[in-house]
Amino acid sequence: NAATTVVFTDPSLTGCTTVVTVTHITQLRTAVNLARASVGLPAFTFTDPTLSTATKIKAIHITELRTAVGGFTTAIGVTPAYTDPTIIANTTIVKGLHVQELRDLVR
Repeated sequence: NAATTVVFTDPSLTGCTTVVTVTHITQLRTAVNLARASVGLPAFTFTDPTLSTATKIKAIHITELRTAVGGFTTAIGVTPAYTDPTIIANTTIVKGLHVQELRDLVR
């Protein structure tokens, strides 16, 4: 049981209501890297490490977060089940549920 304390600005995201923002992705990246560190893994290197308020949330953000959290979940013996198991650029709409599922894995 890896011990991390993560506080998110919006504690829960509501499907079809919450718009995923840069803050959600940035906080989740921090949480994922804390979880990775708790099991002795290095921080994950993201394709675009610095996001601004002008950044459009993309499929790659969710895909990379899933990859990053994968090392952590493997270390603790958890196999995640995701809504939309495959995220496809320019096809899959990034949803609050995608972020919430990742958050639930690192809390």
